[in-house]
Amino acid sequence: VNASLVNEPMDSDFNMEAGVLYLAKAQLAADDSLAMIAAVAGAEPHFQNVLAVDSSNADAAYDLAMVYRQLGKLDLAAKPLEQVVENAPDDVHARLQLANVLILLERYPDAEPHLEAVVQKIGEPTNSEERALAARAYQLLYIRYTVRYNDIVVEAQGLYEQAASARGAEKTRLQQEAQQLEQQAAEMLEKLTEAADLAKLYAE
Repeated sequence: VNASLVNEPMDSDFNMEAGVLYLAKAQLAADDSLAMIAAVAGAEPHFQNVLAVDSSNADAAYDLAMVYRQLGKLDLAAKPLEQVVENAPDDVHARLQLANVLILLERYPDAEPHLEAVVQKIGEPTNSEERALAARAYQLLYIRYTVRYNDIVVEAQGLYEQAASARGAEKTRLQQEAQQLEQQAAEMLEKLTEAADLAKLYAE
């Protein structure tokens, strides 16, 4: 493969094969962290070359995202998966992988529509693969909804604290806004509870 790449350094097939070989080498070096990281790093430019030629190559995008995650480059891991989703919006695997990366990056609002698209596309799971995908999607939705719930509660508490020192119409306005947020928090609590229940159900 290396000899072929010397003559055709941007050939998609040769680069894909080289990248996969580096990942296989990384798996074999699992007991040696330095060797494993070196092998993973060796795969990176090859998957990049594949996507430079064909940005719709889903396999290369998945593998490159995995490489970035293993190398601790989470900020880069989302980009190839976003490209896959753009080219294939019904690819639930890509959406779930992308949402997982976005959650790790604490980009919760960005992750939410991908997770909702996954559970909507799957609907009621009919096989073990769909159940596993749905379970993971609801696990991530639970995380997203919990963060949102906590944010709403903190915001409501802040408004009540402001209302305590306010007077007249301003006091009334702050209390009303806080009460509206409390209602949103109650609705979000229902959503996160449902997500937790469904994640548990489909994981069984």
